[in-house]
Amino acid sequence: MANSQYIRASYLSREIESVELFIEADKLHVIQVSLERFLEKWTEKSVTRLEIPRQFEKRRKLISFTQWANRFALTTAGILTLNGHPKIGGSISVFYPLIELLISFFKEKIEKRSIIWGDFLKDSKNIVNEFDRLLTITKSIRSLSLGKLNNVSKKLNDKVYDFLKEYDKNQDRKIDIFELKIGKFVKDLKEKWGAEKAEKMQGMVRGIQLLQKEVINYRRSLYAQGSQY
Repeated sequence: MANSQYIRASYLSREIESVELFIEADKLHVIQVSLERFLEKWTEKSVTRLEIPRQFEKRRKLISFTQWANRFALTTAGILTLNGHPKIGGSISVFYPLIELLISFFKEKIEKRSIIWGDFLKDSKNIVNEFDRLLTITKSIRSLSLGKLNNVSKKLNDKVYDFLKEYDKNQDRKIDIFELKIGKFVKDLKEKWGAEKAEKMQGMVRGIQLLQKEVINYRRSLYAQGSQY
């Protein structure tokens, strides 16, 4: 009788763990979807074409200088026309609208690229938050000490660390997400995306899928044992 009660208490404890794992698995699925959408949206081609804000500012300054020079030229043309040089003034005036049109074209082009960069920055911030959630989940699962499930969780945790290890300032194999400078992180993503970062993120997606599979297997084994009582 006492032994039967002990078995049932043990099973109840594992059932509670099973519920906790189900909640974590649901969170894992959300993170997986976020990573997959990021990878689908930001391909190597689209990321390598991104321009950082410093490049925008240089071009904006050049365009602004060109626009002021063009307006000064138009004013000069008007003065020349009034002072008996209508041909010279007229010749200069002819180019004014064409240059303004080109300025408008390049301004619009820069603004579009600026918007795309802002979109990439926003998505990258969201990804950093997903990494933080992922590390919290793997730590939570490892705390349960559930054999193979624990090992799979650790491997996934290692994949996240491998992705972010360059930001481990004190080399303690821990990443403080809140101290990670997003500007540097986003710049690093752009520079290393095709050669390194995209492949590692794909590895994390596969690691999440494997961990979800192991959670399902654990729950099935638990219910199979529970059906015996």
